[in-house]
Amino acid sequence: DMNDFAERAALLAGVKLPRLRIPVGVARAMTAVTDPISRLTGIRFPITGEAVRTTSTDRWLHTHKRATRDLGYWPRGLAHGLPETVAWASAASA
Repeated sequence: DMNDFAERAALLAGVKLPRLRIPVGVARAMTAVTDPISRLTGIRFPITGEAVRTTSTDRWLHTHKRATRDLGYWPRGLAHGLPETVAWASAASA
C-alpha cells in the first residue's frame, strides 16, 4: 500500500516520515477548502484533492500493456527501480 511505499522511499532517501498521519476523511475535508483557495490564489498546499484520491485507493494503478506494445517499454521491479528514482529525486531537490 502507499504507506509501505512511502516508508521504503524514506528509508532509501535517509529521511524520516512525518509522524502526523491525517485520516483520509479529514484530508478530504481539508481539500474541500484548500483546493478552491489554491485555484484562486495560486498557493500550493501540501495536500490536494488529487493526491488524496490517488493515495487513498488502489484504483490509481494502471497496466503497462500499451506502453510495452507500442513503445517497447518494460518496467523494472520496485526493488530495482525505486533506489534510482529516489536518488534522482533527492539530487533534483538539492
